[in-house]
Amino acid sequence: MTTRTYRSTRRDEAASITRAVILDTALERFTAQGYSATTIADIATHADVAVNTIYASIGGKAQLVLALIERARTDPSITSTLDGVGRTDTGRAALERLAHGVRTSSEHSQRVIAVMQDAAASEPSVADAVHRTELGYRANLDSTVGHLRSLPDFRDELDTRAVQDALWFYFGFSPWRTLIALGWDWDRTEHWLALQAWREIYRVPQD
Repeated sequence: MTTRTYRSTRRDEAASITRAVILDTALERFTAQGYSATTIADIATHADVAVNTIYASIGGKAQLVLALIERARTDPSITSTLDGVGRTDTGRAALERLAHGVRTSSEHSQRVIAVMQDAAASEPSVADAVHRTELGYRANLDSTVGHLRSLPDFRDELDTRAVQDALWFYFGFSPWRTLIALGWDWDRTEHWLALQAWREIYRVPQD
């Protein structure tokens, strides 16, 4: 009985490692040559696995992208960021903490974001997953609004929807992608977006 359990554990570990290798390789190939131009055979060659192994463990190209999205979505830094924002006692500190967490997640996941948007153009299942991912991400941002409203110097004329929109405008997918594409580095992008959001949501002393 113990031997069978041990062997089962070893098989599970090997399968997990193989899955990770396949996903890492798929991400590299999709990034290097685009979703449409990449084939399962190409991924299998670079991952040093059989084509049937990819289909059996994950599925086709669309399923590979969906698995990459799910892996990024469960990044533990998201929960850590939200917890950190909730422990701040000033608006500026809260938005700087939020900006840093979003930057860390975005920097880590930028290739996945680019691949999922590329694949969404031709794969309805991926397009649906992208939409659900955006909704989930926006819900995470929205969850900080109550705390932001409770901090000193909050602009009372802003209703909840206005704050939600401001958070999406500064910390959604688009601003990071746009500024990085313009040649900004991650540090500059992080600090600028945090500053602009602070000025939008709180009464900021005039210079």
